[in-house]
Amino acid sequence: MIERLLRYALPVLASLMACSAALPQWGMNDVTIIYPLPDHPAAASALIGPQEPGLGGPWLPQKLYARLPEINQGEGKNTTYRNLRVVAIRLDPCFRNEGACLPQVRLVWQPINTANYGSSTPVGQLEAKDASVHSFYTLESAAFQALMSDYERLKKLSGRDLSAEPLRVHPVIAEQGLAGPFAQGLRSLLGKYVGAKALWRITAMKTFVGGDQWAFLGFNVSDGTTQDVLIPRIRGATQQEPQTVPGTTGCIPVDWKQTTLTE
Repeated sequence: MIERLLRYALPVLASLMACSAALPQWGMNDVTIIYPLPDHPAAASALIGPQEPGLGGPWLPQKLYARLPEINQGEGKNTTYRNLRVVAIRLDPCFRNEGACLPQVRLVWQPINTANYGSSTPVGQLEAKDASVHSFYTLESAAFQALMSDYERLKKLSGRDLSAEPLRVHPVIAEQGLAGPFAQGLRSLLGKYVGAKALWRITAMKTFVGGDQWAFLGFNVSDGTTQDVLIPRIRGATQQEPQTVPGTTGCIPVDWKQTTLTE
């Protein structure tokens, strides 16, 4: 997950800098904010959960999440929903969609729970499961500029200039902790812009039991209705399922499906 964030952070940063010359000290850790994992299960609630109150309703409404399949190795959807936490945030001034430039906040959610048998994490310790949900929130241009100004004020309060630092777990949150003023201030300010009213798209990565096959799928949200996302260049398919192949270092697509997500 972090490797994917690193791969795409630099182009987004360049777009952000072109969008707003008034924010010259933004760095990669301002564009992509990666949270540290808590040390023990009781602290998992310090991360943002799907029922966080926001603009027009929860950040990730359960009614919409319910349209996704089970994403975490056969675990029930309700259990996974309760365990979902925001592990990363992306601030994007120009998400390209059919020629439009959409100012967006994007959240990466993963189920956070204790490791069990078969995991590389010691049993009983917290880990982010190999499954994820991405939620996309589209803002009006003025709202996005207001968000950036709010974030700039919060950043100045931390007293840290992150503009030259490489992308990693956010340095200020790592130092102050999830209950610290920066993490809590970020949570509060995002609640003004992120929520059911601004939700535009939900995508997911599903892990199959065995951990060697995944599915990628999603849907757009508009006025309370949803429409499955078509995967580009794959003949109108709405779900892709790659699988690892023994003796190789990567994975290959084994199936594409025209699937209607469950209501």
